[in-house]
Amino acid sequence: MVSRFGLSMDGGFQVRALGDVSISQTYNSLGASIGSASVPAAKNWTVGIDGAGFLSQGTGAVVYTAGDGATWSFTPVSGSSTAFTSPAGLKSDLVKSATSYTLTDRVSRQVVSFNLD
Repeated sequence: MVSRFGLSMDGGFQVRALGDVSISQTYNSLGASIGSASVPAAKNWTVGIDGAGFLSQGTGAVVYTAGDGATWSFTPVSGSSTAFTSPAGLKSDLVKSATSYTLTDRVSRQVVSFNLD
């Protein structure tokens, strides 16, 4: 996975941001996006604006799409209905509760909750 950060908006640009907002491009060779090789939104490239990201259901996994557009697949731990195995390269833990998913960054200790609905 390759990420490129080429533009940043200072904190004066406030769309629910309390500081600088990074804009990035991420290439994922395993990605499924379709595009032209001759435009900025080319195949397997995503453009992202920093934020919490979002979760979606993948085949046998929960896919976390970060604010920069990078995607990470969390696979369920065998025998557990709440724990997930973190993908290689991502130092975060995903846990499911009755009403939400919680993503905890092991380095910054930042916790982000995603509602199930």
